[in-house]
Amino acid sequence: IMGDATIAVRLTFTVHGHDPVTLETIEPAGGFFGLLPWGWFQPVSMVLGNPWNHRERLESLDLEATVLPARATARLVALEASRTEARPGETVTYRVELEPYEKAPEWRTVSLEIPADLAPGSYTVTVGSADIVPLTGPEPEDVPGLLAAIRRQAPYRSDQLVAICARPEASLQLKGRVWRDLPASAYAGLLPGHETGGRARFVSDTVISPTLACPWVILGSRTATLEVRATKRP
Repeated sequence: IMGDATIAVRLTFTVHGHDPVTLETIEPAGGFFGLLPWGWFQPVSMVLGNPWNHRERLESLDLEATVLPARATARLVALEASRTEARPGETVTYRVELEPYEKAPEWRTVSLEIPADLAPGSYTVTVGSADIVPLTGPEPEDVPGLLAAIRRQAPYRSDQLVAICARPEASLQLKGRVWRDLPASAYAGLLPGHETGGRARFVSDTVISPTLACPWVILGSRTATLEVRATKRP
């Protein structure tokens, strides 16, 4: 019976001295129980095991799961891109074919606008459920910053479609300068601990499309390559 169900999940946790954090999504029943030990409690673990060694106390944790009778899932089986090259300021659309459980396939579209300041180069665009969106915004420097990043993540759900455009390789930011698409062997020479003082970090040029709400949990993803060209001179 559980295999044909879907579960709506709401997790609320409170860290001493901070406002509560609430995360919501919807999962296939089997996926929910598979993620229970790690996926759902990962934000809590990130705060309690924070890299700044701040001792944080968990005041409360509440997990609500509501079983829905229908299996509302759809597999993403195909991806079509309107173009493979774009310049800053232009928009690329991505159409995906979704196969809902025991229903006819349907197509959905998301649009990705290329920001004016996006660096030229080769990018990988991943289209899938919005719960694959990475943490966004400024790099957290303390526990309040980490909680803020988790809150920014809260609106992204597995029943939303999204396109994520990112460089295949991370770049290195050091003393205000960014080195892009370096081979892995180059990082060792740029990361002498006595010079960086812990201020070097990996960064990635990432663009996230607006999400598209769907009546199903989206399973799977597809990728496409996008070449971003330099803006033409007037």
